[in-house]
Amino acid sequence: MKKLLGILVLNLLCSNLGLAYEQYKPLSKIDLKLWGSIEDLYQSIPNINKAECEIRFFYNGSYMRETLNSTISESDFFLVANFKNKEANISCDKLFYEIKDIKGKYKNHEYTLDLDVCGGRIYSWDIRFRLAYDELTLLQKPGFGANPNILKEWINGFQNYSNKEPEIKSQRSEKKDFKDVKGKFHKSFVDVKSWSDIIVKNGNKIQVTLSSVIRGNDALGPTTNFVSYTVNDVSLNRTGYKCKG
Repeated sequence: MKKLLGILVLNLLCSNLGLAYEQYKPLSKIDLKLWGSIEDLYQSIPNINKAECEIRFFYNGSYMRETLNSTISESDFFLVANFKNKEANISCDKLFYEIKDIKGKYKNHEYTLDLDVCGGRIYSWDIRFRLAYDELTLLQKPGFGANPNILKEWINGFQNYSNKEPEIKSQRSEKKDFKDVKGKFHKSFVDVKSWSDIIVKNGNKIQVTLSSVIRGNDALGPTTNFVSYTVNDVSLNRTGYKCKG
């Protein structure tokens, strides 16, 4: 009986793991989901009209690159993004989202978002935050430290469907390449922690990568923490710029 119960629990867990990557939203307040609608995402992002977005696509034998509300209108932007069985790549800068700093206070912080869409559906997304590590004394703004709250949220999400441990790497410069305000040179360093796995469910393969890249130098210590989260449906049938989900 105990063995049967254990099998049922395991099956339930596996079922939940399979659903996680399609239902999971890395930024809970916006509608970013794997195979979600690009239009639903666009409408859910606050002040999207202030962002700088670019769409890249293949048209009539040429690779096109257009900037939203500059060289392409919003209606044409969605027309291109929703072409049936056609792929488009979208990049947006100057996006802002509220995340907690090291003191637990919400700060409206800039981030970058890259998307790959097929027929208007998001089959790949990549989110990146460039965070200050320590407090910015002159600006009196707290930093985000080694384990920002947004990174903790992403790790919890990742662990819902994977038990992979992070890979940890550290690298120091061979030469003193950082010059301080007094003209003295110091060695710099990079500490990388990354989680990666491929989730297989119903014949689909979802590649998931989460990383934290801390940069600094011997004079100032850690200065920045680049955190990113990438999810990609690698089972998508793609030929050139044609696609079929």
